[in-house]
Amino acid sequence: MNHSKPSDPAQNHSATFPWKMLVLFLLGTLLVYSPAIMAGYIWDDDDYVTQNPTLTNWSGLVSIWADPSATPQYYPLVHTSYWIEYRLWQLEPMGYHLVNVLLHGGNAFLLFLILRQLKMPWAWFAAALYAIHPLNVESVAWVTERKNVLAVLFFCLATLAWMRFLPIDNRDPEEKEKQPAGANWLFYGLTLLAFIGALLSKTVTCMWPVAIVLLYWGAKHRWKIWQLASLTPFFLVGAGMGLLTAYLERKHVGAEGIEWNFSLVEKVMIAGRVFWFYIGKTLLPYPLVFFYPRWEISGSHWWTLSWAISAAVLVVLLFVFRQRLSRWPLAGVLIYAATLFPAMGFFSVYPMRYSFVADHFAYIPFLALMTLAAGLVWQIPREKVRLGIAIGAIAILSLITLGRCLVYEDAEALWVDTLAKNPASCAARINLGLIYMDRGFVTSDPQKISEAEDLFQFVTQCRIDREKGYYHLGLIAARRQEYPHAVDLFRQALEIKPTYSEARYNLAIALNKAGNSQKALEQFRQIEDPKYLYDARLLAGILSFSQEQYKDAEKDFQFAVDQQPDSIEALINLATVQLKLGKLDAAETSLSHAKAIDPYDLGIQRLLFEVGERRR
Repeated sequence: MNHSKPSDPAQNHSATFPWKMLVLFLLGTLLVYSPAIMAGYIWDDDDYVTQNPTLTNWSGLVSIWADPSATPQYYPLVHTSYWIEYRLWQLEPMGYHLVNVLLHGGNAFLLFLILRQLKMPWAWFAAALYAIHPLNVESVAWVTERKNVLAVLFFCLATLAWMRFLPIDNRDPEEKEKQPAGANWLFYGLTLLAFIGALLSKTVTCMWPVAIVLLYWGAKHRWKIWQLASLTPFFLVGAGMGLLTAYLERKHVGAEGIEWNFSLVEKVMIAGRVFWFYIGKTLLPYPLVFFYPRWEISGSHWWTLSWAISAAVLVVLLFVFRQRLSRWPLAGVLIYAATLFPAMGFFSVYPMRYSFVADHFAYIPFLALMTLAAGLVWQIPREKVRLGIAIGAIAILSLITLGRCLVYEDAEALWVDTLAKNPASCAARINLGLIYMDRGFVTSDPQKISEAEDLFQFVTQCRIDREKGYYHLGLIAARRQEYPHAVDLFRQALEIKPTYSEARYNLAIALNKAGNSQKALEQFRQIEDPKYLYDARLLAGILSFSQEQYKDAEKDFQFAVDQQPDSIEALINLATVQLKLGKLDAAETSLSHAKAIDPYDLGIQRLLFEVGERRR
């Protein structure tokens, strides 16, 4: 009788690591996503990369980790990866796209390793589907979605490490007594590190411990109490990061207000439809849209609950027939639902003001969906038929993905494609309008400016962002020097959204240009947004100074200096008005501060000379 310890599946394969498969996945992904590698930047890439001040210096790296408000979302590993790449290729988009594609190819390979550990037939097919399915293009071709590809990397590494820490034990009790299973605590530590890495890349990975429990249940693992207890730190850390992200999403990103106010019944309606949406896109990935139409949800539309009810019925049926079908179909569906749960509408996520669904929301749940799809194909009894289906699916999906990557060539191509498939998308109209407006004024092309106006005019009738339509029409009027008309448009924007600081700032400028400097001053001084506070008070001071309102000008310039203490422009203006008021000591103090910043500025030296002359 053999009493030796049962071999670890991972150890069985350690000597034959599938290097060829790794190369195949990386090369195949590079080929299918080759148009994305040559793409430029699109929506949000400015906040995350091109205009992200934290990428440019060492203090920025500290802020990435220490200040949750320093970046658009507190995902420090993501922004650290950008920070490193900025050192390597500055703002060249190809580098960022190439890293995304390589990470995606690596993720597909890691899925293959996980499924191989589970001894799933055709693990390569499930991983191949994940690598080339067009629903994943949004996560891979969009630089901002480094969040997804990096999070899944750590998600899969955590899974592999856990499977080394706790090998699946589905032996009969008698056999278990003969061959007791042990745990490798080194891999427990590695699992926890990888899980934290996933959370610091994207917090939706907080559902990993739930997925692990379901995965082991599907494999008929016989849990012990201490094994379940060992998952406690994962649940606690995941819940903590989830709560932090939910708070930041509301307070920092802005995911709160009427757009997210739904009753529990309405949230269940949304969740049910979301559940089936991605399954439908798995089977028929057309049309794929950057902004899908936002569904109308109302508690009075009780029939909308049919989506959630049918999802529950599916789960019940799979549970009832788990002996005949095996546990895997039910486990796969539950893992899909669990990893999708954070994006089902129960929590406030900013993109949901535009649509309840987005391709990049499904990147993690797609791990389970692609495995289920491959499992269904494997059930076809005739080998030649299922092989033909597999090859055909890979070929067709690869071609669709190649074509979908072209849409991400640049922002204009993306918004044109979005409007072609979702003409009611106000966000697409705003962004495309901005492109046309800038191009029209730079090239003096009235046709492009007219097209921009048409897009913005449509936005003024939208469900959301109506104020942005009026605001951008106001910008066009101001650039045409039609200042009274610009004033009216900016005022309409502020009537809809009184806290719209950009509109108030430009309203003040337009009022001044229209000859109403006093009302312009009033508008400048109403601005409280830190982003515009310095400029608003500096301009208010200049305007007050030009009207010989020196005391008011001094207050404005002092306010501007308080906002930016090292601003030479504000300090010189403050010293100038202090000289007008005869405050020589105060002027000298302001100029000394300015001189410490720039000792060679001729304007500072001239004013210091004037102070000295007056003292004589």
